Amino acid sequence: MNRFLFYQKWLFLYSLIIMLIGLLIIIFKDTIVFSIINDYINNSYWHESKVEQSTVIANTKLQYNDIIN
Repeated sequence: MNRFLFYQKWLFLYSLIIMLIGLLIIIFKDTIVFSIINDYINNSYWHESKVEQSTVIANTKLQYNDIIN
């Protein structure tokens, strides 16, 4: 039983850390720290050096519609 409680606490702490990292990414995604990370992520999804303007507009519209609805 002690082993179960240890893993339960460990997984709960791990899930809190993952949620905190997710919140930091959401809040600070446009800062210089995450711009470095965004460069690597964008290169894996969009093989060109720049993200197309139509992609940015579509993404913005989706986020705006999700907020309103």
